[in-house]
Amino acid sequence: MHRSPTTTAIFVRGAAPADRAAFAGCHAAPHMAGAMTPPTNPFDLERPEAYLARMERRTLPVGIQTLGNIRARNCYYVDKTPHVQRLVGEGTHYFLSRPRRFGKSLLVDTLKELFAGNGDLFRGLAIHGEWDWTVKHPVVRISFGSGNFLDPDGLREDVSDQLETIAAQADVDIGQSEPSIRFRRLVRALHRKAGRSVVVLVDEYDKPILDALAEPETARANRDFLRGFYGAVKDCDADIRFCFLTGVSK
Repeated sequence: MHRSPTTTAIFVRGAAPADRAAFAGCHAAPHMAGAMTPPTNPFDLERPEAYLARMERRTLPVGIQTLGNIRARNCYYVDKTPHVQRLVGEGTHYFLSRPRRFGKSLLVDTLKELFAGNGDLFRGLAIHGEWDWTVKHPVVRISFGSGNFLDPDGLREDVSDQLETIAAQADVDIGQSEPSIRFRRLVRALHRKAGRSVVVLVDEYDKPILDALAEPETARANRDFLRGFYGAVKDCDADIRFCFLTGVSK
């Protein structure tokens, strides 16, 4: 399943010979879209300027948080799908705690596209030939990346709006009640309609609490609300194929 990475000597334009010798021991990242490939002419290793001139120039995906945009813009992308495939194959419920700007939102989007069966986005990546693209799971993705969580009703309104949007897109009815109840209804309705278990992705699960730390009452209210909301995930265990939460605190 995992192919051995190609060893590629890396040179830096304008570097001194000693520096070039140091870089010669480096390797290109495995499965990197847009990575260097070994030159067909071994003498090019003595002329790194000519080698670099033939390389395809791509853009670094600074600030881009969706796999679709990265592939559409032909940006550099270090392929982490072998790790994603192992993650999916070895468990069901995961929580990832990492600092901000660590690539968590991009990973969540990659999981969404993977389970939705959007195989074209993964062409050329390690997982493309290892995944059954005919199997598509409904995805419930909740993001707390934006929203006014200092408002006492801000969190409830934000969650309700996201649940209603997902339900409308899937053409299922979740009624009017507490968000945790509507979440359970949504997951079970999607499972019944698709005939396949549901993938639940929550990005920045703790942001509503962290944003309100300066206002203890609001922070506690947001914490209590989220405790009930996330408790619904446990109630829907039989309907969930995969669950992945990210945040910056443990």
